[in-house]
Amino acid sequence: MVGHGGTETRGHEKRARRREGVMITGDDTLGEKIIGCAVAVHRELGPGLLESIYEEALGIELTQTGVSFTREVALPVVCKGSLLSGSFRVDMVVENAVVIELRCFEIIVPVHEAQLLSCFLSAEHDHA
Repeated sequence: MVGHGGTETRGHEKRARRREGVMITGDDTLGEKIIGCAVAVHRELGPGLLESIYEEALGIELTQTGVSFTREVALPVVCKGSLLSGSFRVDMVVENAVVIELRCFEIIVPVHEAQLLSCFLSAEHDHA
């Protein structure tokens, strides 16, 4: 992004990414690839489809980009050091480092963020 004086305004760009619910650090090329794939899928398919369709399309896009992933991953839940019989099921885990939960809503509400945070804390992945 170029500011009025012709210089890049990275602070503004970083804030824009934060507003979108995503925080990318400068060296997070995997995150950039994932977001690029998601944007490509949304541009191709548009809004209004089922999450399962977007998930399949994102899988195709990730594969074509050379990014490995696993779909429908069960993540264990631990309470006071004991493994519980239930588990979280997340839509995708990319490169065994990033948890992806697809949502098809106009607005992400706090309960969606809480669910993802719970998965993130339980899974101990680098990013969610």
